[in-house]
Amino acid sequence: MSRLSNYRESVLQTGYDFVGARVLQTAFELDLFEKVGSGSKTASALAQELNAHPESLELFLNALVSLGFLAADGHAYQNTKFGGEIFLKGEPLYVGDMVALQAKMSGAWLGLKESVLKGQPVEEPEFFKSDEASAGFARAMHNTAMGHAEYLAKKLALGSAKKLLDLGGGPGTFTIHFLKANPGLEATVFDLPATLKTTRQFVEEARLADRVRYQAGDFNVDGIEGTFDACFLSHIIHSQDAEKNKELFRQIFAHLNAGGKLVVQDFFLNADKQSPRFSALFALTMLIHTDSGRTYTFDEVEAWMRKTGFAQVKRPNLRLPRSISLVIGERG
Repeated sequence: MSRLSNYRESVLQTGYDFVGARVLQTAFELDLFEKVGSGSKTASALAQELNAHPESLELFLNALVSLGFLAADGHAYQNTKFGGEIFLKGEPLYVGDMVALQAKMSGAWLGLKESVLKGQPVEEPEFFKSDEASAGFARAMHNTAMGHAEYLAKKLALGSAKKLLDLGGGPGTFTIHFLKANPGLEATVFDLPATLKTTRQFVEEARLADRVRYQAGDFNVDGIEGTFDACFLSHIIHSQDAEKNKELFRQIFAHLNAGGKLVVQDFFLNADKQSPRFSALFALTMLIHTDSGRTYTFDEVEAWMRKTGFAQVKRPNLRLPRSISLVIGERG
């Protein structure tokens, strides 16, 4: 095939990508991976359990096999080797909560055209409208963080830091791994009251409750209490505009001890604002779900840090998933 033909086919394939996503989401909605479990089951057995149309369910199961989400042995279906590690509840690398969140958010994408034309979100997410929604969002963030939290905690040198502030820390996943990697460290997780209920559960499960404190509030409204040697700000700046971020940096700076570090983790853009691909696409997620959020370039964030007063700013070269990167500022 010619390069033009390949390009044309890739464009057409993009139009079908949503199908695979919806198949995966539906599998979780049916609790299918759990029903298959660690053994194997036939389509007819699963149809009985689900009270499903046998022939339709078989079509669905075969589609899951084609996507690599299930394996087949004759007429029996089973979880794949890696599927058993990420699709079954209770596994450390479970992704089901994040897939459920993606399913809830998927409908808003139908309004992308209106958001592009009017510059307004399609709908504000329900993440913080109820305790249940907050818990679901926090669990989803835990799913995604578990992909690299342990690696990051081991690679990111916090030096002699004794007190860490995890601002907007959500489920506390990164806090947990920073504490495991740094035995002399204590942490404070700052987040909304409803979110902190889930944070406490994860911290207690990790048996780290004696090293974690909590501050409940909205960091754009309620002041930070105390001083710290490091602040971890993960996936916060993309949800708000530049002015709010600059003010947040100023507030953090005021609560850092001399030599303290601000570690910003996010989906950063390169200077062209068109790459990496994930970061450029994620900017549209913020367009349809927030009033003023977007993804920012490395240069923009570095400029905020320097103007705030951070004497040294650097970008660690770490291999993190989904174009995630860090920018670190150090207070002189």
